Amino acid sequence: MSLMGTLCAQGPWARQSVPYNNGGTLTPRDIAADPFGNTYLMGDFGGQVQVGDFQLEDFNKVSDIGPLVLLKYSPQGNVIWAKPFSAKGSSRGYGVATDPQGRAYICGSYDQTNSFTLLDLGNGVQLEGNPSESVFVAMLDSAGNTQWASRILATDEPGTQYIRPKDIVADAGGNVYITGKMLAPVNANGQVFNQNNPGKDQAFVAKFDASGSLLWFRQTETVNQNGFAGGENLVLTSNGGVVVSGTYEQSVRWGADTLPLIANGGINLFIVSFGPDGALNWWQMAASGGSGNQQPHELGIDQQGNIYTTLRAAGQISLKDSSFFFEIDRYLLKFNANGQRVFVRPLYKKSTSFSAGIDVHSLYTRPDGQTFLTGTYGFQPPVFGSDTLPIDPAGFNPRNYLAVYDANGHMLGGSSLFEEHLSQFYEIKSNTLIQRPDGHLQLTGTFEGQVVFLGDSLDSQGGQDQGFLLSFRPEALFDA
Repeated sequence: MSLMGTLCAQGPWARQSVPYNNGGTLTPRDIAADPFGNTYLMGDFGGQVQVGDFQLEDFNKVSDIGPLVLLKYSPQGNVIWAKPFSAKGSSRGYGVATDPQGRAYICGSYDQTNSFTLLDLGNGVQLEGNPSESVFVAMLDSAGNTQWASRILATDEPGTQYIRPKDIVADAGGNVYITGKMLAPVNANGQVFNQNNPGKDQAFVAKFDASGSLLWFRQTETVNQNGFAGGENLVLTSNGGVVVSGTYEQSVRWGADTLPLIANGGINLFIVSFGPDGALNWWQMAASGGSGNQQPHELGIDQQGNIYTTLRAAGQISLKDSSFFFEIDRYLLKFNANGQRVFVRPLYKKSTSFSAGIDVHSLYTRPDGQTFLTGTYGFQPPVFGSDTLPIDPAGFNPRNYLAVYDANGHMLGGSSLFEEHLSQFYEIKSNTLIQRPDGHLQLTGTFEGQVVFLGDSLDSQGGQDQGFLLSFRPEALFDA
């Protein structure tokens, strides 16, 4: 993404995609840092965009080089390489993870048309197309050369059924986990899953070994033909297992464990822990008694194995072990490594009785349990600890925040992410927050308009969204 000013490695920086010629857009969907401070960004693009010195072009034609792309950034924010992958224009790159050797693991979805039947991942690695949206998983070395790729195929009613990944993690041994949702029987190397849930989205978790072979596949099953579910986020545990979060409606089963039926007609949160062999360790759930739907935004895990996530409140909230009545709309929720609730604490305080609340976009937890959140707030200023945040002086647009909490869930402070907004109308949507080994936080997402981040200007140059990548120490925001 283009350089916005000359910055040293220790300083903050902001990068963006830039449209050229006929214009285009880049949508980052996930980022991951390797042990050497490099950052990998997975996403998709359309039209013509430039990132650093690399020009990407895709118009949904067979001869184009997209629409999927994996980018690698240095700690200084320079684009080391860009790897576009040829596929149909409806393909999406959803996740990226790294391992201690600096290898990258990616996941996404793809299908085919009559004239475009291959997903070309480079280095001679290709996957045959499939009439319905299907999953791909691939591993690349640190130079961006694809080493292997695997797929899980949706098998019924071409064009209407799908399996779609949403997140990916990799362990030190190169084993890979993905989660997502599916609306079809699916086929993984001749093994068929999800044959008993017609017309109902179901969540799944799959594990692959270091060569891309499927080790196991776990999924939800509908109860009484009414339950829906979808996986959203993953974190690795110290024993080589994973914790997954997602949403469900009505009632579903994970193996022999049934998540309870909630008579609210809304979307509920689940959190499930699996061991390295796919055995279910524990599960938790949260449901709003009112009309509010749960929205899982990343999972955090500390060095003790405690799990952190956020909870959307709307009146009466039901957890697995208790119920509460909440007066504000967002809470921080912590479970210990055995799935027992540790606390539920408010994410912010209202500045007035009329405060409209906040949205949460992403979450990151450090090994010591300190947790960072990003999101947006509206036209009444929220209070984080002793920090009352400013609102948009023009009164047109929501603003973005970064908030920080200690391991006990107490608010330490908050700050606006962008100190100036140079256009009357702007929109910023962040989606992934991570930390590099040197302590810098990194945030990605899309934006439209003109904004300033710690002295660096971002300009979408028109009405199309562009991707951004920010790198900063949180102290720089709170001291600004």
